[in-house]
Amino acid sequence: MSSLMPRAIVVLDVPFPEKEEAKQLGAWWDPVMKKWFVPLGKDPRPFKKWLPNQTEAAVKPASF
Repeated sequence: MSSLMPRAIVVLDVPFPEKEEAKQLGAWWDPVMKKWFVPLGKDPRPFKKWLPNQTEAAVKPASF
């Protein structure tokens, strides 16, 4: 795994009208959190516009 790849999922703040764009980039939907996220091992840089202001609160340890 590259040092640029996160070791936790990155939760995104995706408005409903932009969900298809996030999905096409590779974001996944979590039905429990009801949030889109960047899966473990995927570069989060293409999702920059959806990163919340509070990055620390948006990074969750991977449970898998």
